[in-house]
Amino acid sequence: MSDVPQMSFTYPMPGLRLAEGRDRAQHSRAGFRVAGSTVVFRCPADGLCHGRACQVLGLLASAVVVRRLQRKMARRAVPGRRGALATALLPLPGLGAPLPAAAEAGAEATKGPRVPLEVPRILVGCWQLLERERSEEAAIATLTAYADAGFRTFDTADIYGPSEEILGDFRKGYVASHGGDGGLRFFTKYVPVLDSSLETAREVNKHSREMLGVSSLDVVQYCWYGPYLPGHVEAGKQLQQLQAEGSIQHLAGCNYDVAHLRELVEAGVPIEVNQVQFSLLDLRPENGMLEFCASHGIKLVCFGTVAGGWLSDKYLGAPAPPFLPGELQEGTASKKLYHDSLVAWAGPLGWDLFQDLLRALRAVADKHGTNIATVASAWVQRRLDDTCGGGVIVGVRDATHLADLVALRSTRLDDDDMKQLRQVLSRGWKPLGDVWDRERPPFAFVYPFLQLQYWPILASAYFGPLLLRDLRRLITR
Repeated sequence: MSDVPQMSFTYPMPGLRLAEGRDRAQHSRAGFRVAGSTVVFRCPADGLCHGRACQVLGLLASAVVVRRLQRKMARRAVPGRRGALATALLPLPGLGAPLPAAAEAGAEATKGPRVPLEVPRILVGCWQLLERERSEEAAIATLTAYADAGFRTFDTADIYGPSEEILGDFRKGYVASHGGDGGLRFFTKYVPVLDSSLETAREVNKHSREMLGVSSLDVVQYCWYGPYLPGHVEAGKQLQQLQAEGSIQHLAGCNYDVAHLRELVEAGVPIEVNQVQFSLLDLRPENGMLEFCASHGIKLVCFGTVAGGWLSDKYLGAPAPPFLPGELQEGTASKKLYHDSLVAWAGPLGWDLFQDLLRALRAVADKHGTNIATVASAWVQRRLDDTCGGGVIVGVRDATHLADLVALRSTRLDDDDMKQLRQVLSRGWKPLGDVWDRERPPFAFVYPFLQLQYWPILASAYFGPLLLRDLRRLITR
């Protein structure tokens, strides 16, 4: 098993080979290690930030480390130039270096018509496989239980620590014990660090295929750190080239907003799916994404449908949690992440409104003989059925919720259910922005100033010290 934690960002460097010993140790400190031709940035929060810190730290620090490695290699490659920067300095893809020409002929090189992607209504999410029990054997047993129950599509990523590696071991064992893969499919991801080169896309693709034990990746969901930064269309074209070569079967987006998803589509990148966050607490896909995807034949696969467990019977009638940011809340990484969605809809003091939503969900659950979490996911499925189609991703750590997923298969909300839930939703704050706007820089830093429900907090933070100062003066007179 790899020692990579639950969240890491890889920066492939084709041709990079560091000698064992001092060089490798020197560049393995401070959260980095060198694995073959790849520099791996390890999340300092062990994945609990879900990439928020890594999006900034990994991007900047990886560039610095890789640049230093390149300079050292260049000095060694040129005799007599040990103390100076060699003229043969390798370019750092995506950061000032000229980008290779995009694979314009990618689609034309594809032989024969491509079979459209079939998206199941339920996908098994593998971000946090090792969060509860750091055991590969236990994780494989969990995956096997879900596959045996008929859930054979798994969502993963090379940045999810050892997730791809575990899935590869699971697939190998499953094929051996079942006489075939039984239709196992893996939706993985490509998350380049502002690098739109074909070389990097090819290297990451090769790594994912090796980890998963497949000759061609079923689906690659492409995520660019910030679509507003240059290079995302060029990187999408490189994936299109790999698809034409047979290394990828289907292309998808991940956390793409409407404007930049449109750019990919208009550039001819055959995006069939976009993975987004969508739940009763996060309605941002209703700000144009559902309509755009429906009109362009793109399906959605949605994560966060139960908001990390907030949308469950556990919190019905429970006291309000401490008045703290999501990262400081107790509980799982998912619970911390989706606390922001709860606050964005209900407001920082909206626990009573949230309880009204849970009570409405409980009423619908009683009608269907199930629980709140199942109804929450079924609500997203119904919204997809009414618009663009797609499925929901339900993250797993063990087989505890397997019965809930089985129940979700047969749970269909009717118009009365949807109306009842919408009445409560309309009392909350309307969603601001497009998908994933508030999570990525620079919007993440200004988002609290744009949401009216945060203004009391901001006002108290500013005026609170002033009021305390005046009170202190009155007391000391």
